[in-house]
Amino acid sequence: MVNMVFAFDTLSYARRLQEAGVPTQEAGAHADAARQFIMAELVTKADMEIVHQQFTAVHAELGSVREEVASVRREFREDIAGVKRDLVETKRDLQESMLSLRREMTALIANAELRVTVRLGSLMAVGIGILAALIKL
Repeated sequence: MVNMVFAFDTLSYARRLQEAGVPTQEAGAHADAARQFIMAELVTKADMEIVHQQFTAVHAELGSVREEVASVRREFREDIAGVKRDLVETKRDLQESMLSLRREMTALIANAELRVTVRLGSLMAVGIGILAALIKL
């Protein structure tokens, strides 16, 4: 902020305090304190203008940041939509693969059942043949 010098009539201030019954030494001390501490804290129109300019600059920068955030959000949403599409496609592929595997497993089990049935039938035929040969003996 800009430090501005204000005209502060400490003598008039001290006299006014004296007229109100404040001892001379205390009135002078009050006047000096007012000049040093109170007047140093006053904000000028120039100070306010500087703060306003800074605020305006920050506000403009904030607008730029908002635009960047909006852009990132759009990109993020597009990326998420792409991932969702990929997941749907992957799910479909997995379902097709599972169906294909079920068909293959069903075919393999049916083939194995047939082979077991044929072998069991062959064993029974051999067993009956042996039993018939034993009965003839």
